[in-house]
Amino acid sequence: MTSAAYFSEFKSAKAAHREKYDGKLIELTGVINGVGRANGDTDFLSLQGNEPGGLGVRCFTKNQAPWKRALPGQTAKVVGKAENSISAAIYDAWILEVAGPEPLTLSAKDLANQYGTLREMHEFKSLILTGEVGTVEADKLIGSVFLHLKTDDKAPKVYCQFTPFAKNLVRDVKAGQAVRIMGEFVTHMLSRDGLGWTDDIGLMRCVMLDLK
Repeated sequence: MTSAAYFSEFKSAKAAHREKYDGKLIELTGVINGVGRANGDTDFLSLQGNEPGGLGVRCFTKNQAPWKRALPGQTAKVVGKAENSISAAIYDAWILEVAGPEPLTLSAKDLANQYGTLREMHEFKSLILTGEVGTVEADKLIGSVFLHLKTDDKAPKVYCQFTPFAKNLVRDVKAGQAVRIMGEFVTHMLSRDGLGWTDDIGLMRCVMLDLK
């Protein structure tokens, strides 16, 4: 079953959808539109529904760090259990198959030097960044963590933001380490006090792919 069809059924008749699927194993195939960590260190990937830009079907996975196998833009087949829920989610899911290319990969220095061109096609889309950590900064208001990746001195600063739910992914990161990070490309970053926006660029809602 496609994730779009499953989501469409849920949206059109929630009560009937719950009665039909609650407690059953569901196999879904769809394009991944997000990955991340939720409350309680629960990892997930989201499959596209039938509404462009919508949340879609969130699949809470038994696979730890599912983003190390499946990334936004790729097509995944997953199997998991439907539960009585206010959303079209499945739980205890396993990734069965993944197909398609990974998001565009760039170094932090290349992103800083080319962001004016890249923003036209890639802003608010998933990118993979590589680079060296310059500083690790915490947002004391919200609890996010920002990794500053080194670039040329004259280039815009590049940051990678990890949400409060995902901050444990970077709790042991130190300046000087090499990283490979996936997140949503933006040309204005959330300020470190969580109260506004800056002219820094980088990735929001990140996950860590590799740390050396």
